[in-house]
Amino acid sequence: MSTTTKEWVKTRLAEELLCLSERSLFRLRQKGILSAGRCWRRTIPDNINSNVIYNIPACLEVLSGVAAASEMEQDRLSTHRKSEVAQA
Repeated sequence: MSTTTKEWVKTRLAEELLCLSERSLFRLRQKGILSAGRCWRRTIPDNINSNVIYNIPACLEVLSGVAAASEMEQDRLSTHRKSEVAQA
């Protein structure tokens, strides 16, 4: 991402930059993975129907951490399964 890219972007651009659909971004917000204020906010804070904008660097940081944790979990599960098979 270039340094000229704005930190806070509209949903459509966030979809492209993060390679996620609008629905996926919504789910990540609902689950609390993307935290309000840090990763996303509304353009009019007091209006729940206002547009959402995303902080791309913060989102990337969170999503890369989620991906790393998922990878670690998969590695541990595969090691555990191999030991179960070896014992059988």
